[in-house]
Amino acid sequence: MRNAKLRQSMVFGLSSLVVACTTVPGNPVCPAPAEASYLEYWRALRAQSASGVLAVAQQYAVRTDPPSRLRYAMALAAPLHPEHDEAHAMHLAEEVAEAPDASPATREAAAWFVAWLIESRRNDLATRRTQSDAKRIEQLEARVRDSERRASDAEHKLDALKKIDRELTERPSSRAARP
Repeated sequence: MRNAKLRQSMVFGLSSLVVACTTVPGNPVCPAPAEASYLEYWRALRAQSASGVLAVAQQYAVRTDPPSRLRYAMALAAPLHPEHDEAHAMHLAEEVAEAPDASPATREAAAWFVAWLIESRRNDLATRRTQSDAKRIEQLEARVRDSERRASDAEHKLDALKKIDRELTERPSSRAARP
């Protein structure tokens, strides 16, 4: 849930930047129309089939210009890419973010994508850790229930032994009192 909210806020932030830039004509910080579509491109990649993502990745893999390298990185990081490789995607996006021949908008989008990948990895690790902790807690709870059951069984056995002991100690004294 937290992971989804974080992704949603990151998408909202980038889309706000794109909307703000497109509404202010002549703003030199705003991306060119072709570069403003990185967010839409990322959304489309995440909705495509594995074969579609692979085809897109192959299309951009051969190109060397920064926008194409960023799009290739995004394709590699897409969840359904058959050779899903976030580490390589991050490396490519970092190169684009530092590329002097990339436009400011492409460098900014690449930096955003690197940040998104890092946060996504952090969230995945936290989720795995939480799931692992939940399993461990579940195992410990099962052990506690088992220990409680064994303790209860032992207590019942002890009570039964005490009862038998009382009966045995009472019988000889009652025999001695009869003659």
